[in-house]
Amino acid sequence: GFADFPIDAGGEWIQHQAGHAMLERILDEDSSRLDEIEVIPYTPVLKYSYDNGETFDNENFFISEETDFHFVNYTWFDFFNDFIAPTSKNYTNFDCVVNKIDYSSADQPVTVNCNDGRTFQGDYVIVALPLSVLQQPSNLTFVPPLPDNKLNAIGKVQMPKGGKLFLKFKENFYFDAFQLENQDTLFNERFYYNAAYGQDSNDNVLGVFILGNEASASFAGQSKDDVTTLILQDLDLLFDGKASQLFIDSFFQDWSAERFVRGAY
Repeated sequence: GFADFPIDAGGEWIQHQAGHAMLERILDEDSSRLDEIEVIPYTPVLKYSYDNGETFDNENFFISEETDFHFVNYTWFDFFNDFIAPTSKNYTNFDCVVNKIDYSSADQPVTVNCNDGRTFQGDYVIVALPLSVLQQPSNLTFVPPLPDNKLNAIGKVQMPKGGKLFLKFKENFYFDAFQLENQDTLFNERFYYNAAYGQDSNDNVLGVFILGNEASASFAGQSKDDVTTLILQDLDLLFDGKASQLFIDSFFQDWSAERFVRGAY
């Protein structure tokens, strides 16, 4: 309902050269239903601003050698809801927050305990928690404790804070993809992109993906209005005040604040 096309507040790209064929590989089938899903390459020119964050250098840009793909009038949420959930929901236990995994006996099944007292057993358990959750020992107890080599490996990988902001404007005054040059580091990114690119849409929606400790310092834990104000200030500097003049509404998803996520990727 934010725009006249659906938007993923989480992951939204197909970052693989196979494009549409990747959907068939996920399902392991050549489903005729997939023919109804349109996927397009997202290959705009990416422009960088000067370090002062105020002007763009028309010579300072590049086109990515890797092609990302984008759904048209569809999302990853739709894909999982339409194709994955119907076959897996009967095997899924919801609202079961796991607090202990007991794998202490080689002769007995692995036991999984939930906060509400339920237990489940299996020959193996695959733990797919985000690293940011696994790095907090109080979240989940392993019996016996995980060995040092696994703990060291888990501790070495950083899952930075991150979130996504979508801004709706009266008209398009921005590039299809741009980024502030002085923020282009591995864990400090503020990437702007035209979320309506290739969509059958009359709306002008700019997406902002914010990742990393420095970039998130000004938004993590903040309200949607506060984050919107900060981003509009950046855009006003870059586009001569047009952002504030043409602004309609915004939507903010702070993944760092989600209890079972606590980061970006």
